[in-house]
Amino acid sequence: MTQGAMLHAKHVLLASLLCNLPGNCHAHVLAAGPTTKSQLAQAHGHSSSSHSSRYAPGAVQAQLNLPRKRVAVAVLASDNSSAEWHDAFAILALSVKKAFATSKFDLDLLALTSKAISNKEDTVLKNLGFTVRPLPLPIRADSIQNTFTREEVKKGCCGEIEMLKLHGLTFTEYHRVVVIDGDIMFLHNIDSILDSPFSLAGTYDYELDVSSSKVPMINGGFLVFTPNTTDFQQIVDTVKEGDFRSGTGWKGLDVGWGYGGVGPQGVLAYHYNKKALLAGESMTKKRDLPGQMSEGIKSTRVESLDRSQFDVIDTHPLQEALGNGTAKVDDIRVFHFTGLCDKPWKCLSANSDVCKAMYDKWWELRNESAAARGIKASQRCKDGDSYMLLHGSKSSSRRVLVRSDGGVATKGD
Repeated sequence: MTQGAMLHAKHVLLASLLCNLPGNCHAHVLAAGPTTKSQLAQAHGHSSSSHSSRYAPGAVQAQLNLPRKRVAVAVLASDNSSAEWHDAFAILALSVKKAFATSKFDLDLLALTSKAISNKEDTVLKNLGFTVRPLPLPIRADSIQNTFTREEVKKGCCGEIEMLKLHGLTFTEYHRVVVIDGDIMFLHNIDSILDSPFSLAGTYDYELDVSSSKVPMINGGFLVFTPNTTDFQQIVDTVKEGDFRSGTGWKGLDVGWGYGGVGPQGVLAYHYNKKALLAGESMTKKRDLPGQMSEGIKSTRVESLDRSQFDVIDTHPLQEALGNGTAKVDDIRVFHFTGLCDKPWKCLSANSDVCKAMYDKWWELRNESAAARGIKASQRCKDGDSYMLLHGSKSSSRRVLVRSDGGVATKGD
């Protein structure tokens, strides 16, 4: 590459980094000098129609020997998780590290907890490779002005503790922050969405949607934040104000009404779409599977991800897409153990091919995790068995129900 070409490539790359949305790139790139269509495409990240290269300036980055960007993957952990969840965190950590081994991004693995975390929990998480980040609750129920909203925030998977996920927006030392639940498993790297020009990437949760909504809630188990403290403060202020209405959700705009709607699932869907909603834009809701992607919200700040690849949940529409060949199990990059495929440590039978494949992978990673830690892994449990912990002890009951907040209860609690 000539010196002039190298300088121009650097200008194109720098211009691409200035782009907040694809339509804003042209002025920056043209200011760098004569530009070909391929260079414009490179600045947009559109060198290919496939998702895997849509936002990937990796070739230019490698040529210019630029420093690698750092990404945090942050799991929400309770103050005193059960032993079953400790096993889950071990397998999660291994799956993330293996995925990022092929990534162009550097990784920090974080655990988000409240400041009330026990010493035991802190030690366990650190031993599993997490950097523990004890944090204040960004929103306490008693700080919410509206009585109805104050009661609603206690619903959902974890109550006000789930608001800790919002702290991902404050970690401005990172290029992106991926906030996840503990029942997630990575199968491949997620580089294709880590340079997205959108402020938030995630999946819309159609299983929790209501027909009257203008925009579905966003699944809180996999959130790719572009850190921004202004967004963080505005979201906190919105929740504290508490204008959440029965049947219509946030500000009466038909967004966020449903299970956990006061929490991140609902308030993020509102915050990152409020400009579009106030402008009267509407969404044509589909299933966000191959050939069925939702459309219509032009002013959204959300990248709606393909639910057959990211934060994949076993549902009947997914099974149909896999059955007709429009989706493939091999394309799954991040799987979420919920829906029709529950946690592997609950020792249930897989009721679909995709669930069986994901259970097989989880147990494979479990064996690998045990070997790496010098532990002899217990055998895989069958339907109705008691789960055997990685260190060989039996779970506290024959049928253990592990709550989303990391607590544990016996059947009937």
